[in-house]
Amino acid sequence: MIDPETMRELQDWAENREPHEQMEKLHEWQRNQHRAGGWAHSESVKQWVSQRKRNAAALKADQDMQQSARSTQHGGAHYKDLPIQPVEYIHQNGIGFCEGCAIKYLTRWRSKGGIEDLRKARHFIELLIEMEMEP
Repeated sequence: MIDPETMRELQDWAENREPHEQMEKLHEWQRNQHRAGGWAHSESVKQWVSQRKRNAAALKADQDMQQSARSTQHGGAHYKDLPIQPVEYIHQNGIGFCEGCAIKYLTRWRSKGGIEDLRKARHFIELLIEMEMEP
């Protein structure tokens, strides 16, 4: 079993490393310790390695999502080919919800929803007018 001081050293070392560095080093340590009949198979190390692997996988998934959120689109390609996507325009200009929905539907009506998207845009414009007219 690994002693608490060695475990702390291992955790401190890994804290300032990238996930791929951590995993490479851990695999190296495990191979060396296994050959020497050491602590590589102790329960605390197994749990720690398992947690690091989960953290590395979650970080990679987050990075993949951040890198591809604007380059992917679910439910069609009606925004993807535009020079400026509605979400970027809406966000950069601080446009409110109802206005943003109207812009979204007006932008895509020819390539996705047809007249129904124009009706949806009109609905959000009418909602905005009603809310703006309330005292």
